[in-house]
Amino acid sequence: MTVIRVNDLRKRFVLKDMSVNALDGVSFSVEEGEMIAITGPSGSGKTTLLNIIGLLDSRDSGEFELFGEPVDFSKDSRNASIRNNRIGFVFQDYSLMPNENAIFNVMLPLFFTKLPIGKMRKKAVEALRKVGFPETHIKNKVKLLSGGQKQRVAIARALANDPDIILADEPTGALDSDSSKAVMDLLKSLNADGKTVIVITHDPIVAESCKRIIKLADGKII
Repeated sequence: MTVIRVNDLRKRFVLKDMSVNALDGVSFSVEEGEMIAITGPSGSGKTTLLNIIGLLDSRDSGEFELFGEPVDFSKDSRNASIRNNRIGFVFQDYSLMPNENAIFNVMLPLFFTKLPIGKMRKKAVEALRKVGFPETHIKNKVKLLSGGQKQRVAIARALANDPDIILADEPTGALDSDSSKAVMDLLKSLNADGKTVIVITHDPIVAESCKRIIKLADGKII
């Protein structure tokens, strides 16, 4: 099943008196269960593309289908539901609440559901166990964790709602080589479990660990 299809996708930003084509006719598709790296230099359009796929931003023109249906960016509530329930996000800067513990951070996306607190906590603990987070640190404030541990919390949060797609924006960019390998091994294991994984990266070693590479430059696939 094709879970993502974009055709002639275009996005332009206007900065003062200058217009920049962040995406300039991008076309590709992603099949269910694939693990793909999107690479390119800074300013190539990688994050813009990821934000559109994740329904965090809209395109100016072009076709975009998600889970076999055209995306209508005017339907905010529907897109928010898809984003919260079927897509998990992992960010380079973790985007965690530093003064809260790991469990609370993983529970955050579950607050949009109608689950009781007890069930949300149970799901959060299960997600942390799945990513190999040490149970001895589970109640520690995030600011006391190592970079690798913070990224495991971020991945667990992305898994909290059992999404179909995981979008990871430079997930190893702030990590040392050992922690980077551990995070990529974790993403590969999630892919082996059936998750569709898309990794934005400028690191060729990270890209090569994925099954397919899409290269961007100046908003175009090369």
